[in-house]
Amino acid sequence: MDDLNNPSPEMRTFADAFRRLALQITRERRQRDEMASAALIQRAMLPGDPADLPLDGRCDAFGDMQAARDVGGDFYDVFMPGGGRLALTIGDVCGKGVPAALFMSQTMTTLRMAARQHASAPAILEAANAMLCAHNPSLMFATAFWGVLDLADGRFEYVNCGHCPPLILRADGSCEPLPGGGTALGLAPGKRMASHEITLRPGDGVFLYTDGVTESIDPGGEEYGEARLAARLCAARALGAEARVKAVMDDVARFTAGADPFDDITCLAAVLN
Repeated sequence: MDDLNNPSPEMRTFADAFRRLALQITRERRQRDEMASAALIQRAMLPGDPADLPLDGRCDAFGDMQAARDVGGDFYDVFMPGGGRLALTIGDVCGKGVPAALFMSQTMTTLRMAARQHASAPAILEAANAMLCAHNPSLMFATAFWGVLDLADGRFEYVNCGHCPPLILRADGSCEPLPGGGTALGLAPGKRMASHEITLRPGDGVFLYTDGVTESIDPGGEEYGEARLAARLCAARALGAEARVKAVMDDVARFTAGADPFDDITCLAAVLN
């Protein structure tokens, strides 16, 4: 009892260190719980199964995202704005972690709001860019690709805001990047957006991705690269949208030897039937 009532300097030092360790463990556990909740919220913002959309068998679509951390800055969206059209969008926010995840949520919400207010692809992106520039004190930005596929005639109108050029995989196995580029969202208020248009035929597909795919690195320091991505897609041309996405993501995992990704990896595919 005397030792407990009058602890030695060594015992007092040990008790203080133990108390600090216990507090640190408690804080880290609380942070892990909060990050897990944030990851669930971010995942809930992504679209549901595209198979639930009223596509009537005219198109097959699928997307997936693998965050490098608990939360990430990549996003994608798939929905039908009406008129038998399918909207496809993908984006990548600068930075990582919580700040990127917050701006990602803001960007997704802004794009959805703009899509309800405007019809053409350039008008949607111009409105979203204006809103992001007006409320962006941290000067963050997001690359984005927005495309709308007319399921009746295969016309695909798109706007690229500084994002990786998606790939068009033709039914005959040829693979080509979509031309056109632009400025990322959130950087230049009043920026005019230019749209482009191609036509997809039955069996053709479009593959959208973020740079976490092509910039993945193997143990020897080599990047996955666009050529390897195109070759993997050509080999998967007989597969549906979901199988194409999984084929690429599995190939990236094999290429990196199962190492944890240093950047978010997101893929979105659509195939016209």
